Amino acid sequence: MGRMPQILLTTTGRKTGKPHTVPLGAVREGDGWAVIASFNGADVHPNWWLNLVAHPEATIQVGDQSINVRMQEITNPEDRERIWNTAVSLVKRYASYAKKTGRVIPLGLLRPIT
Repeated sequence: MGRMPQILLTTTGRKTGKPHTVPLGAVREGDGWAVIASFNGADVHPNWWLNLVAHPEATIQVGDQSINVRMQEITNPEDRERIWNTAVSLVKRYASYAKKTGRVIPLGLLRPIT
């Protein structure tokens, strides 16, 4: 993932209710992490994103730290553009993913649950 930090995201399966863990690149954003549901530019959302939409509470592992988080979709246009541009600056191929698909690639903010 180039210079982008990596996290492990564990979601609850929307159909199975079982935990599912995936490695993801993430952008540090305030006290949380922004994740990009690019799915390599596919025309469908990745399963981990659909799981987060159905069950927004999840766990991330950053290094040796495990953090309980809640996902909020980033919909504010200025925030979305800023975070998207940061992601593209770290991993250039994100720009090509946006061109490959007709969908708007969702961004989610994973913030610690306090």
